[in-house]
Amino acid sequence: MLIILFLSYFIFRSVIKPITQLTLLLKDMNNEKPVTISNNSQNQTEIASVIEAANALYLKNKQTKELLNETRVLNSQMEVMNADLTNAIEQTDKANKTKIDFVANMSHELRTPMNGILGMLQLLQSSELPSRQKHYADKAFSSAQNLLYILNNILDFSKLESEKVQLERIPFTLHTIVSNVQNLFSTNAKQKGLLLNFTLHVDAGLELIGDPMHLSQIINNCVGNAIKFTEHGEISLIIEATSQHEKTINLRFSIKDTGIGMTQEQSKIIFQSFSQGDSSTTRKYGGTGLGLTISKQLTKLLGGDIQVRSTINQGSEFFFTLPFTLSEQQKLKKHALLISPDNEQIKKLTDLLSDINITTETTQEPLRAIAKMSQSNNPFSIVIMSIEQKEINDNFILQQLYAQNKSANEKLTLILLITDEESPAPIEKNENIDIIIIGNKNSDVEILRELSPNNFKEKQLKPHPKFSGFNALVVDDNRINQEIASALLARLDMTVIIAENGRDALDKVEINDIDIIFMDVQMPVMDGLEATRILRERGYKTPIITITAAADPNDKKAALRSGMDDFLVKPIIFDAFYECIEKHLQSSEPLNTINLSLAKENLENNDELLTKLFTQFVNDHNDFSVKADILIKNGELESLIRLVHTLKGLAGTLGLELLQQNALSVEKSLIDGKSINLSNFNQQLTLTLRAIKQYLIANEFKKEHIQIHELENEDSVIDNIYSLASTARPIASSLVRQLKINQYDKDHSLFKLKEAIDNFNYALVIELIDQYRNDNNN
Repeated sequence: MLIILFLSYFIFRSVIKPITQLTLLLKDMNNEKPVTISNNSQNQTEIASVIEAANALYLKNKQTKELLNETRVLNSQMEVMNADLTNAIEQTDKANKTKIDFVANMSHELRTPMNGILGMLQLLQSSELPSRQKHYADKAFSSAQNLLYILNNILDFSKLESEKVQLERIPFTLHTIVSNVQNLFSTNAKQKGLLLNFTLHVDAGLELIGDPMHLSQIINNCVGNAIKFTEHGEISLIIEATSQHEKTINLRFSIKDTGIGMTQEQSKIIFQSFSQGDSSTTRKYGGTGLGLTISKQLTKLLGGDIQVRSTINQGSEFFFTLPFTLSEQQKLKKHALLISPDNEQIKKLTDLLSDINITTETTQEPLRAIAKMSQSNNPFSIVIMSIEQKEINDNFILQQLYAQNKSANEKLTLILLITDEESPAPIEKNENIDIIIIGNKNSDVEILRELSPNNFKEKQLKPHPKFSGFNALVVDDNRINQEIASALLARLDMTVIIAENGRDALDKVEINDIDIIFMDVQMPVMDGLEATRILRERGYKTPIITITAAADPNDKKAALRSGMDDFLVKPIIFDAFYECIEKHLQSSEPLNTINLSLAKENLENNDELLTKLFTQFVNDHNDFSVKADILIKNGELESLIRLVHTLKGLAGTLGLELLQQNALSVEKSLIDGKSINLSNFNQQLTLTLRAIKQYLIANEFKKEHIQIHELENEDSVIDNIYSLASTARPIASSLVRQLKINQYDKDHSLFKLKEAIDNFNYALVIELIDQYRNDNNN
């Protein structure tokens, strides 16, 4: 018993009591109290390490909690800072959006009256005016164009600031760039007595892939400034290659003038926004000071950097180098070298040859011409040289050409433009060179005769199509815009119907036979986008062209998404307006309401009789719905049955099968005494009349061209389209129609060609034709 008691005491002292004490210590730790043990505690050695570890853990926990508290404070401060930063960003974005919206709104508000000014001035210029009044109109138009140029600069600057500029990669040639510069500035330069020189040390017909629009904008800004700040002398645009590889080329563009020049200090700030050297310059010459800022930013976007060299009172040179991709497509077949000291003549000949698919390189220096021709791989098959009659026999250039071409594989065509004779004397023939002598009278015509007789014929005789019988709906709330559009459309013999807003347009479309719609976007009651969506939902396929003062690319996307077919920006430029009409009306596919094969079979292929009967049908049934309503109102059902019966018979003869079926159904209901609703019949009649009008106008246009065009075979048409696309020049809808695209499956490369051409996607046009050629070769 004593042993048991001893053992129990020992166990209590050695095990149970320490465990109890340890439990109390752990409770203190849990309550975040320091761990201690009384001095008289026994078994200190056994739990010393536990206490030491517990105290260390306590301190760690305490430090961790303090850090967590500090972190919470910092997080709270960070959240406040983030909220402030978010609010500041939102305020900045809101301010930027407000600025962008303001600029866009101002652009719209300014373009609307600008459309009125430029439109009326163009109408005035094209009318018969006394010379003094014509002079005033020309001056006013030039000033209005300058105002538009300033407006566009402000808008472009806003786009660059908001990083909304979109770059293109499409095929183009330097010829198109230089031609645009010449067309834009030749008049201004001539008025100031300045020479405008163009020097290209690279083939003008070289096919490049890049952004021609923004490249032109940079050059135009620099040339415009050069003319503005030059009182005497000349402005020169020089283009040369700095390096060229298999697929890329770097081109250096230089714009030099002999103007007022700048100091070094002025040159340093000239690319800053709203800068123009000093305030006195701004007052004297005008301008926003944005043109060069825009040019600086655009060159950076295009992969280059514009710089300036200038000497006060001597002139300035703005220059930049940009990279381009070389087109992999084959270059134009014919290449001409022009040798002339006359810039005007060079420009005129370059344009002329470009129209007949001949690419040109120009020089004013005879020795440079000889150097070009002496190269073993020179591409020139044509040389056009300006020369006086007396120089022919002993001209150094001619002697060199004769000598060089003795060993040439291809015969050279040499055209000598005799500047001092209308009827120059003939020259001795050369067995290696075809020599053509042309006098100074009608030299352009003679060049066309020699180099492209078919194109010459087309240029001289091509008639301008009219659209007599077509109805155009103009939807605009501005009376001046209505008047301008009406005057332009009247020139094409079109009937014009006016609507004040989108809602009014919907009503006009319901009660009129409309062939094309010109729709403004921002209008009261209902805007143009909403009206277009409703028209498309109702099944109307009528071409809808927006004419809007909203010039932002997003506005164009919104217009096209709504169902519009094309996009014109105010102010209206007449040529673009007419081209747009011709594209959409001439390229419209005939509606599936006429079976021409049946009609021709019924009339024994008498096209003349078919045209006559179609014309008579349109004249007799244009007002059918009005006649039918009157007969129904007066209860004259027998007369209505005879009217429908006659129409049914004519429709069957003329291959109007859908209309014939509708007429048969209406006739049967009338005979059976059933109630009728003529809305479906009237709608089918409207579609049929429209299709007949399209057929008649296309047929008339074709007749006018029959003496001009011998129908080209498919390959030559494709070659022509390919050539035009390769140089980014417009492709006529008449050319596209010759391909008869509807005969191909939807997956065929040529079937997709028309859409690519309509969208001006020339890179895709080239790709589709290459695909077609590869498929044929395989």
